[in-house]
Amino acid sequence: MTRLERQLLSLLDALREHATAGSVDRIRHTVVALADHARELDPSDPYHQGVHHLYDYVDATTRAAVTDPTAWITGPRADIENSLSAVLAAARRGGGVYTVSCLREDLTLLTRRIDALPAADAEPLRHLLAYVQMKTHQAMELAVHRDWGIVTTTRRPDRTPVTASDHRTH
Repeated sequence: MTRLERQLLSLLDALREHATAGSVDRIRHTVVALADHARELDPSDPYHQGVHHLYDYVDATTRAAVTDPTAWITGPRADIENSLSAVLAAARRGGGVYTVSCLREDLTLLTRRIDALPAADAEPLRHLLAYVQMKTHQAMELAVHRDWGIVTTTRRPDRTPVTASDHRTH
């Protein structure tokens, strides 16, 4: 987990726990200050794409919270965000292939719910969904490796993907 990712998750937690006008303004200021770091992420790297989606979600959420510090944490959007947070927590805990595949099914259902929302509510949630999907994908790769002993992909220091066929030639 990168420093930026940890900061964004921490800011999101702080926003959920302390949604007062003063704290929201401070959190928003911090998010704006992180914009350059988010722009520096490599768009060709799936992990960095996921972290950038997390930034986009936190950015949109803090913008909405500045306008109305409590409106963003109520209604269907809040319910979907809570569900995505639960899937994220489960993905971070890991588990076997079956457990993680159940999380992917949950994400499919949440995608349908997001698609049914008005565009203004759906767009930020799509960014959070993309981040959670990336983390779930990472959890699945670890589960496959752990449960079945199959190397899915690893990265060399030069960031060239290594496939299972590469392991046989070395």
